[in-house]
Amino acid sequence: MKVKLYSSPMCHNCAHIKSLLKEHNIEFEEINALANQDAAIEVAKKSGLRQLPIIEIDDKFFSFEDKEKIKEILKID
Repeated sequence: MKVKLYSSPMCHNCAHIKSLLKEHNIEFEEINALANQDAAIEVAKKSGLRQLPIIEIDDKFFSFEDKEKIKEILKID
């Protein structure tokens, strides 16, 4: 399973998702959307989402509001 986290250092929800992933030993690639504007624009186009964090799991995109669905997919509680 491939997980990417598009985030910002100043984003509370980003930090929460990052902690959740680390707590459950889920490997993920973190992309700083502020430092990498091209990646931020591309993921916004692909996902239709405009607010960080954006979580990509196997080419499917989720927002922070999808936290329970993310936990279900990743099989974490």
